[in-house]
Amino acid sequence: MTSDLSRHVADYLRLRRALGFKLVNEGVILPQFVAFLEQAGQSTVTAQTAIAWAQQPQGVNPINWVHRLVAVRGFALNLEVDLLFFDTTSTYFERDEEEDGDDAFRRFGHSKDHRPDLPQIVIGLAVTKEGIPVRCWCWPGNSNDPQVLAEVRDDLRDWKLGRVITVVDRGFSSADNLAYLRRAGVHYIAGMRMRDGNPLVEQVLSRQGRYQQVKDNLRVKEVRLDASDTRFVICHNPEQAERDAAQRADAITRIQAELARIADQRHRDAKRPRGDKTRQRNEAAHVRAECALRDHPTLGRWLTQQANGRLKANTAKVKAEARLDGKYLIATSDPHISTEDVALGYKNLLEAERGFRDLKTHLLLRPVFHRLEHRIRAHVLICWPNRVTCATRTLHAISSRSRLRTMSGSPR
Repeated sequence: MTSDLSRHVADYLRLRRALGFKLVNEGVILPQFVAFLEQAGQSTVTAQTAIAWAQQPQGVNPINWVHRLVAVRGFALNLEVDLLFFDTTSTYFERDEEEDGDDAFRRFGHSKDHRPDLPQIVIGLAVTKEGIPVRCWCWPGNSNDPQVLAEVRDDLRDWKLGRVITVVDRGFSSADNLAYLRRAGVHYIAGMRMRDGNPLVEQVLSRQGRYQQVKDNLRVKEVRLDASDTRFVICHNPEQAERDAAQRADAITRIQAELARIADQRHRDAKRPRGDKTRQRNEAAHVRAECALRDHPTLGRWLTQQANGRLKANTAKVKAEARLDGKYLIATSDPHISTEDVALGYKNLLEAERGFRDLKTHLLLRPVFHRLEHRIRAHVLICWPNRVTCATRTLHAISSRSRLRTMSGSPR
C-alpha cells in the first residue's frame, strides 16, 4: 500500500515537473528518503532524520549530503505546515556611524547582540516545528518587532500552508499585532508580558485552579475570561521557580549588605564636625555609591527611593515577584488545540532561536564585508538555507572524532 509520504512525493514531483522543472536527481533521491523513513517507522520529515539519512552509507562524499538535503528541504517546504515559529535577531557592522537617508539600511537600534554602539540590521526567521527553515527576512536596523509582523504574515500568504498557528514571543504580543493575525484568518500562540500592569493579565493570574502536569518540569493551567474569547495558559516550571527565588534572595542580600555598609559609614562620619572636608568628601562618595546601586542593571529593580532620598529594598516588589516565580503566560486564539499542545508549541519557539545561533556561529554570519543593501541581503540569504547542511557537517566531524578516539583507545 502506498504511504502518505510516497503520495506526497509523487504529487510534489508531478506538480514541479508540470511547471517546467526536470527534477532528475529529486526523482531518485526523494523515494529513497521516503523508504528510509518508512524503514525507521517515522511518518514526519524532521531535520534530524534528514541529516541521518544524508550521511548514509558511511563514508559517502559530503557533496552528496548537500544534494540530498537540498532535495529534502524543497519537498519538506511543500508539505502542509501546522505550526510556524517566528522570531527576530540583529547583526551588527564594524563601523562607527549609521547610514543616512530615508532608505538607510545599517541603522542604530535595539541590539540583541548587546552592541548598541554599532549600526545593525534586523533579521527575521520562520521555521517549522521540526526546525526546517521556511523564510528569511531582512529589515533596517531601527525596525522593531511589532512593526514587521504584518509584513511577515503578508509574505507567507502565498505559501501552501494548512491550518496555520503562528507562534510568537512576548515582543510581538501587542493587541494590534494579535488583532491583525485574527483578521488575516490565522490563529496564534503568543507569550504575554506579565509585568507591564495589564489589567487583563492581572485578572488571569489571580484566577484559582489546579495545574495539570505535562512534563517533570512543566505544569499548565488554563484560564478563560468571560469578556474575551482568548484562551490563557499559565505555565509553571518548579525548577525555574527555585532558581528565580534563589537569584532574588541573593540580590536582596547584596542590596542589604551594601546599604548597611553605607549607613554604617554615614554613622561614623556623623561624629565629625559638619564643615569637615573629610566628612564632605565621604558624603559625596556615599551618594555616588547609592546612585550606582540604584542604576545597577540587576539590583536596581529591587530598590525604591524614600522621601529623604535614601534607598531601601522594595518589599512590595519582592512580594509581587514571588508570585511569578517560574511562571510564564501564553495566550491562544485557537479553540481546539489542547492546553498541553499550547505550552509545548510555545516552548518549541526555541527552534527559531537555535536557527539564529547557527547563523551567528557555525555559518559565520559575521563579519559582513558588504556595504550595499542588496549585497547584505544576499549574504544573509546565502547563510540561512545552509543551516541544515552546517549541522550535518558538525555531526560528521563529531562522529569522525569519536571514531578516531575509538581507534586510538583514548578515553578523551
